[in-house]
Amino acid sequence: MRLSQQNENLADYLEETYLVNYNTATLQQKAAQLFAHSITDIDKINTAYEFVRDSIRHSADINGHRITKTATEVLLYGEGMCYSKTILFTALLRSQGIHIGFCYQRLTRDDQGNTEYDIHALNAVYIADKKAWVRIDPRGNTNGRNAQFYPGDPLREQLAYTVRPDVGEIDYPGVYTRHPDRVLYPLLRCKDCLEMMAYHLPDRLEE
Repeated sequence: MRLSQQNENLADYLEETYLVNYNTATLQQKAAQLFAHSITDIDKINTAYEFVRDSIRHSADINGHRITKTATEVLLYGEGMCYSKTILFTALLRSQGIHIGFCYQRLTRDDQGNTEYDIHALNAVYIADKKAWVRIDPRGNTNGRNAQFYPGDPLREQLAYTVRPDVGEIDYPGVYTRHPDRVLYPLLRCKDCLEMMAYHLPDRLEE
């Protein structure tokens, strides 16, 4: 899919925010540990991706009630739902000067004909020597999911979910510097992660 950079200035995809807080001591220490043996940007992308995908537990997989918001919180507690995991992945790569943004899919809640939808968050990383974006999903490969990043073929896309347009699912092409307000609202306002995922996630990205 052809991705659409929402901010014209590529440098905006290195922005530090309250949530993507990559200059904290905690984040910097973890980055130094993770990237100690990484030489190229591709090495760093792969290292950060596999760490967030495999070592940070998805809240749904562990029935976790805790809501983690900032990159340092996700790192500290080792858990988070997809919105949170994408924030940590973003912080780790931006700390290394690698441009990364947020992408979204509209997915049905199950495969049993349920027509209710949730917005799922993933990332897009800019592969500098290819001058192109590639989507990467750090959600976590549980229950048969098989999302991958291929260092030898970095524009090859293999996500956790394949969108089914026939049931109203959507691949949104935009690459955002920050989570839109519609995505952030439940993350910032809810108190229980399981309740948030069950009842309060947005069902579309656009207004």
